[in-house]
Amino acid sequence: MDPGSSAGRKYDQEKTRLELLPVVPLVWIALALGYGVVKYGVDNWKRVPDGRTRYTGALLRHLFAAMRGEFLDPESGLPHLAHAGACLLFLLSPLAGDGRAFVRLLSAEKAGAWKKPLAIDLSP
Repeated sequence: MDPGSSAGRKYDQEKTRLELLPVVPLVWIALALGYGVVKYGVDNWKRVPDGRTRYTGALLRHLFAAMRGEFLDPESGLPHLAHAGACLLFLLSPLAGDGRAFVRLLSAEKAGAWKKPLAIDLSP
């Protein structure tokens, strides 16, 4: 770029592309998370015993309900897939079960295709 140019610069080529996330499905998942807060309390999912197993079961129950053609969860009125998305987020979090196993999964020696541990840059 020409140093005399009036165009601004932004060195974000290596940043995580969060703008690629689809907004509407994320809002549905956020609504499911909010429903869980009312029902169970803030961050309750972090303290559920055997959380990885139980949230895997919940994820599958919601997914199978959607596959059967049941779009909305009868209890919450929200899409089953939104609840499944919330469960998936819990399972992706090292707080849902053994965080060390999660970190090992992301390491280069366990991930195979990745050449280095996954690094997510959330800085502005």
